[in-house]
Amino acid sequence: MMRKGTRLLLWTCVGLLLVGLIACEATMNSGGSSVTNSQTGAAGERTVSAEEKKLDEEVFPKDRVVDVKITIDEADFQDMLDNASAEEFKTASVDYNGHHFDNVGIRTKGNLSLRSVVQMSDSDRYSFKLSFDEYVNQTLEGIQKINLNNNYSDATYMREFLTYELSEQMGLPTPKHSYVNVYINGELWGFYLAVEQIGDAYLERNFGNAYGALYKGEMTGSGSDLTWLGDDLSAYTGLVQKSKSSNGDILIKMLDELNNGSNYEKYINVPDALGYIALNTLTNNMDSYIGANKQNYYLYENNGVFSILPWDYNMAFDGMGGGFGGMGRGDRFGRGADGAG
Repeated sequence: MMRKGTRLLLWTCVGLLLVGLIACEATMNSGGSSVTNSQTGAAGERTVSAEEKKLDEEVFPKDRVVDVKITIDEADFQDMLDNASAEEFKTASVDYNGHHFDNVGIRTKGNLSLRSVVQMSDSDRYSFKLSFDEYVNQTLEGIQKINLNNNYSDATYMREFLTYELSEQMGLPTPKHSYVNVYINGELWGFYLAVEQIGDAYLERNFGNAYGALYKGEMTGSGSDLTWLGDDLSAYTGLVQKSKSSNGDILIKMLDELNNGSNYEKYINVPDALGYIALNTLTNNMDSYIGANKQNYYLYENNGVFSILPWDYNMAFDGMGGGFGGMGRGDRFGRGADGAG
């Protein structure tokens, strides 16, 4: 077992390395290099619109924990809990920090975290997905879907939040995120991390458009490791198309160049790709592209160039190995009065 002093020294070094990477990124940006994953001002800094400021203040504030109050038919909610693996949407009303919506879709979500809670006899504290536009044309300040993550197996409740914060500091295209208290039918259900779903608002904010090809890497198929499987797109079942259009054979061209060529910059945003790999390596997030499962990332094609998008960090900081924040089942998902477990 690693001694505490050795572990502290290791993570101090990791922290210093990360600070160096962030400083290097800032130096590159101030030196005139373009930041391709966001709209930038004259000094190379990201321009924040009035709409985004409102989003930061009212939906994803970092200076307070807001309330998300969900009202759902009791029978529908019980059916959702009893059949959580089905991940079927139910209809609910939602008050999100004072913004009221009817006809919102809600369902359970997750992979390992979902399966684990299903197997527990002493917990029903699932992660949830809110889909504001599931049944009617409505958004929450432009956001169509928000994930309410239960911080599975994380005693600190900070793994995912801190990793997204580091991602943001590194200049990567990071989803909006903040802590919330979730209430269901008047009962405090728990302390959650709200994370913006990769969607139109996110893409418009970070790339200036939302019409490019979007894919998600999933472990259940083949090709999510981005290796060459030939020019038949149907062979890449692990790269699931999430956009309405695919932009022809652009994905095949990127994979061909990545595996068989050398001009990577033609099809890949190399700085963001290196930043993504560095972030996952430094936080030891093995439930990602750098791990055995090759999953939990998005690829977005912007004018022929693919960027890798950071996603799903509940297993960061050695969560797969249990080296940080290990805890018992009762501690993980109890719904105490403070909402924190």
